[in-house]
Amino acid sequence: MALLRALSALGASVSSSRLPATRACRFLAGAGLARPFSSGEPSAEQQADLRRHVEGIIKFRGGPITFAEYMRTALTSPMGGFYGDKYVNESAGGGKGTVIGARGDFVTSPEISQLFGEMVGLWCVTVWQQLGSPETLRLVELGPGKGTLMADLLRSTSASSAVFQSFQKALRNGSQAGVNLVEISPAFREAQASALSKYSTGEDSSLVEWHNALQDVPEDGETPTIYIAHEFLDALPVHMFVKKSAAWTELLVDLDDRKAVSLDPEAKVPDPEFVMKLSPGATPSMKLLLHPRLEALDEDTRGEIREIEVSGSVIEHTLAVSNRLAASKGGGAALFIDYGYDDLPGKFTCRAIRDHKLLDDLLAPCADLTADVDFSLIRSVVEKMERAPAVSGPISQSRFLQSLGIGYRAQALLETPGISEKQAEDLVEGYKRLVGGADVDGMGEIYKAMALVALPESAEGKAGPPVGF
Repeated sequence: MALLRALSALGASVSSSRLPATRACRFLAGAGLARPFSSGEPSAEQQADLRRHVEGIIKFRGGPITFAEYMRTALTSPMGGFYGDKYVNESAGGGKGTVIGARGDFVTSPEISQLFGEMVGLWCVTVWQQLGSPETLRLVELGPGKGTLMADLLRSTSASSAVFQSFQKALRNGSQAGVNLVEISPAFREAQASALSKYSTGEDSSLVEWHNALQDVPEDGETPTIYIAHEFLDALPVHMFVKKSAAWTELLVDLDDRKAVSLDPEAKVPDPEFVMKLSPGATPSMKLLLHPRLEALDEDTRGEIREIEVSGSVIEHTLAVSNRLAASKGGGAALFIDYGYDDLPGKFTCRAIRDHKLLDDLLAPCADLTADVDFSLIRSVVEKMERAPAVSGPISQSRFLQSLGIGYRAQALLETPGISEKQAEDLVEGYKRLVGGADVDGMGEIYKAMALVALPESAEGKAGPPVGF
């Protein structure tokens, strides 16, 4: 009872549910309690591999590269990249996907509590209803990590209610239905396959499919599709621009030419080191990304801001998802959840993280490079489209999850017969992390949620905000 009172004090009982969310949460009560990975310092060999890979790119280009290209290489290179198989496989003794988890380099919401995946699953069910409860549905997740979110989503929406059963049936209705995971890493695919083994064997053997890129995910112009991107956009590379005096320049990455070079042919070749440099003049990225972004700002903000990050990859993925939604006769929706901002912070947000620690050096090899997501950029990109999906948000993750009834679900689990004190403590701690603020080391305010919705061609009127918004 003490834990129940603690949960209630944190605001678990939310009175602002906007849909049959609380009723649907009761259907989850029998879905059961859930489960946690490890990482270590990258080896000297892994760091050297990545350094030499970047050195080769710079030498091949004959000069410095953009920070965005460095970031993409540092994260995805098979030679020591943070999400590359060499690092994922070898960190902490070879556990698959070990960069994610309670003891890994970073922790994601699904790893904190099963409540997160269950609420995202509930959101998908209600959006499916908003689309008219179509008989066929495709579900796409970008960057599924260990597969925990999707596993919790599918488990919780397999409860015995008629609505959930119809939702699950739609996911299995023909070759155009199913779950599509966009993942480039074979190591992470193995982790995802393990988490989803229940849904990729036997009668469900064709339910889950993997693709290297969003463009590889089938689309027939008819099937309603729901896209989920949780902590995906923050890992997309950013260009970094800085204003010096009255002129804008771009930060570039180059070889450190100040290092001494030995004349001894027997001497060991030192590992390459890198430095950040300002571009001597305008760059193509400034024309394609910086100036359009500045033009979208009001005059006061444009005059004050001196540092800004712009991600061409975020723009590319936003347009790709939005165009798919707009082109589908059956409509669809997208849910983006990430740490980010709606108003420009006026400073760089990109940071390097390793083993839960912020590093001083953005160019430290084998670190996770991540930048806050510019949700105002996403909104402006979508709203400029000729056939734009309806945009909702961003709102705080706390508001999003509370509106879906996460507090009711947590209370129902705390009342589960036979729940141990440890399980109850973990459940309350996970709830606090997901919806709480900085005072409880929470993610509730830092993380934001945004949704795109395109109604079916046959629907009348415009799409209203989906549940949670």
